[in-house]
Amino acid sequence: MMRPLTLHALAASLLTACATPPPPVIRIEPPFTEASEGLGDLPEPPLPAEPVPAEEIPALMPEAPSTEDLSLAPEPASLKPDRAEPVTPREAARILAEANSAARQRAAPGAFSEATLLYAWEPGAIYELQTSPDFVSTLLLEPGEVLIDIAAADTARWSVSNTLSGDRALLIVKPSAPKLKTNIVLVTDRRAYLIEAVSAAGEVYTAQAAWTYPAPPAPPPAPEPAPKPEPPPRQIHEDYVLKAPRKGPPPWMPEKVWDDGRRTYVQFPEDIVASDMPPLLIRTAEGLELVNYRIDGRSYEVDRIFTAAELRLGRKKPVVVRILRRPPRETGEGAR
Repeated sequence: MMRPLTLHALAASLLTACATPPPPVIRIEPPFTEASEGLGDLPEPPLPAEPVPAEEIPALMPEAPSTEDLSLAPEPASLKPDRAEPVTPREAARILAEANSAARQRAAPGAFSEATLLYAWEPGAIYELQTSPDFVSTLLLEPGEVLIDIAAADTARWSVSNTLSGDRALLIVKPSAPKLKTNIVLVTDRRAYLIEAVSAAGEVYTAQAAWTYPAPPAPPPAPEPAPKPEPPPRQIHEDYVLKAPRKGPPPWMPEKVWDDGRRTYVQFPEDIVASDMPPLLIRTAEGLELVNYRIDGRSYEVDRIFTAAELRLGRKKPVVVRILRRPPRETGEGAR
């Protein structure tokens, strides 16, 4: 009965031996040397720097610039703001009151046209308007001036309205009580008006105030026109043949005929009478034709060039002088 157990135990031990992995192989390397790695030819590393004593460090630092070198250059006068000397509030109020007083314009003798008070308009001037609660005062602006805006300080006790009088803006001002004062600013398309309205009881008031204005600046002179280019020189052609009748040349026989390429000129003697000057006819393929010309002193000025023409005086037996023009290419004429 013991034999089967022994066989089973032997088989189990054999299977266990086959499943166990083999032990690892351990290699032993030779010891590390500089020669084995090729490092024997490298230079030796430098030695560390010696520490500097603390008392010697300030001597090695660069010198700091002096405070004199860091001082700023004086500011140019052109860059300094133009500041007035500071004043007290009371002094500032006094200066402002003096400036307003100097700018204020009031009614003066000789400044009226009928009941209209005429002020000379100046930029920045203050114009005083005397009013009364029992009357209305008016302000008349320049013809064509367009009112853009009205600003009144005391609209509760002052009535300010505007209308038109023809092509002129008209402002109507009326206080509600005496002993009032306010300012009114009128803005137009041309300027601004500074009005100081004052009210007082009674019948003294400004019926109307208007302004005279400085003359507008003269327009800049018109640029001078560019000079007209000179026309190119014309070729004067003088090679004309004059053929007189067989009986001889008449007293009015032309002295000279020439053209400038556009017009032909026939010059007669100095003593010729206008009534004796013969008509000029031009010969064409259809025959003789009258031509328009102007008489300039003792010359005819014809607005064309012709090859052949005739001067005829008389009807039954006219005296004829023929004029023939020779082409320039035959004579070789040039500009003269």
